[in-house]
Amino acid sequence: MARITPESIPELKAVGRTTGTPSDLEGLSFQTACPPDVGPRTRIVAVCGITDEADAAGPNRDGWFLTDFYLFHHLFSHVHGPTPNQIWMTSEDPERLVLKYKEYAHGDPRGERRIVLDKHILPAIRQSSSVRVLPRSDLLQRFISTLKEQSRLAKENSEHLLVLIFGHGDMDTFGECHILY
Repeated sequence: MARITPESIPELKAVGRTTGTPSDLEGLSFQTACPPDVGPRTRIVAVCGITDEADAAGPNRDGWFLTDFYLFHHLFSHVHGPTPNQIWMTSEDPERLVLKYKEYAHGDPRGERRIVLDKHILPAIRQSSSVRVLPRSDLLQRFISTLKEQSRLAKENSEHLLVLIFGHGDMDTFGECHILY
């Protein structure tokens, strides 16, 4: 994936951390090869829409969305204790996934890989207190209501809001799913 920097797009009018305005980025999006900077004034709302219906969440099927979900969860979580201001939503219980599939590895199947979900990682996921397992039928509505609530709180507290969406998306209903910042 190519790296796109704000300087490479003259019409982007990038927002500086202390002098810019958020409206300069309104309506613009771009892919990036690295995760965003997440500081103490950043809220995160993440959703993984993959379900295990008909074993679709298996590591050799749509499970790669779950590997991305749990990799980012690990990268953005605190090492010790709960992780504040982060809500990670899924309809698949990580403990049940580990019982059924044993492990999820992120990376090239023919190259180097990192285990992002297995029985040894479950305690850190529980410790973060940020993963919410919801019924499949409620996931979309709860994500939307949580996003509205966290957006309001971020605005009230002058914080950033990072939204991560992991799933195929539905072009007719929801548009493409991207990592948004």
